[in-house]
Amino acid sequence: MFRIFDSLNDLDNMEVAVAAVLESGTAICEPAICYTGDILDPARPKYSLDYYIKLAKRMEKMGAHVLGIKDMAGLCRPYAAFELVRALKQEIGLPIHFHTHDSSGLNATTLLKAAEAGVDIVDGAVSSMSGSTSQPNLNSMVASLRHTERDTGLDEEALSDCSRYWETVRTYYMPFDNAPSHGSADIYMHEIPGGQFTNLQQQANAMGLGHRWPEVEKMYADVNQLLGDIVKVTPSSKVVGDMALFLLSKGMTCDEVRALPPDHTVAFPDSVSDMLAGAQANRPTAGPPMSRRFCCVARSRVPGAGRHLAASGLRCDRRRARRQDRAQAFPRRSAQLRALPAGLPRLCRQAPRVLRRGSVTDPGVLLRHADR
Repeated sequence: MFRIFDSLNDLDNMEVAVAAVLESGTAICEPAICYTGDILDPARPKYSLDYYIKLAKRMEKMGAHVLGIKDMAGLCRPYAAFELVRALKQEIGLPIHFHTHDSSGLNATTLLKAAEAGVDIVDGAVSSMSGSTSQPNLNSMVASLRHTERDTGLDEEALSDCSRYWETVRTYYMPFDNAPSHGSADIYMHEIPGGQFTNLQQQANAMGLGHRWPEVEKMYADVNQLLGDIVKVTPSSKVVGDMALFLLSKGMTCDEVRALPPDHTVAFPDSVSDMLAGAQANRPTAGPPMSRRFCCVARSRVPGAGRHLAASGLRCDRRRARRQDRAQAFPRRSAQLRALPAGLPRLCRQAPRVLRRGSVTDPGVLLRHADR
């Protein structure tokens, strides 16, 4: 199964990947909608229910086998999940796969409401690996659905055994486990994706901003609005994070950025300028015209990815990489073999075992072995 998504929900960028999966004839194609905003909030119409329905219908026309809902920050609240899944089941004829993170601490309820609305697949994590920026607790969801019409049929004892195993393994990685210890409603304010949260914390620490983490969260939310309230998932989420840390480190606010003259000399992060110049989307969907102006001084419009990419030539690239790997792994032997006569390939075929053992230290050894 291939889950395909675009960080700005630009379906033009997904066409090549979708077509490649479909051409295989054996793989399952799951293009995914990246969820952000709140479909129940009338004050935020940019990401309405109709917005997601239109994306889903186009993905179905592209040939999708399964429709994915990628709630990368855990923003889809329980009743929003019910309305979203119910509407999609009415509008399209595809199985729906719901992926979320438990950043709020409430996202198991989101998945249960999605199940009530008819979702086909949901993602969870075994108990000892669940919660916070991970997925909701799979063991608890399975138990809560027992003896209902959405009973999963999964073995609760096997899930418990699996959880105990990973609970032990996790202790070995405790020094690196810096994820939040609990869910927080702050996720609905800052909207930092679960996959970015801990990494952004490490970046803030490296820049001496770790003690100002609440300010980082608030700046992340402000920068998101500055850039036009964008969909935030790799790599667009990195753009928001880069800009937030940049402004905090420089002591600037978003209002001060908006007030910059057209001929300013502020060197914004390259990731910000590139995205607003169109490097991540075939259309400048990210950022209002004003933000594109102040971040793209002396930067011309660049073509987006997707259909504009040149053919990759993967087979040639793979062969070239293998040759380079062999040359790097055995530099001395490579130099010695290049010094042998033109008849080397024939001799190599006569002495394959010697070559495979890597015992050739003198070209004469190979020649003598071939003579025998």
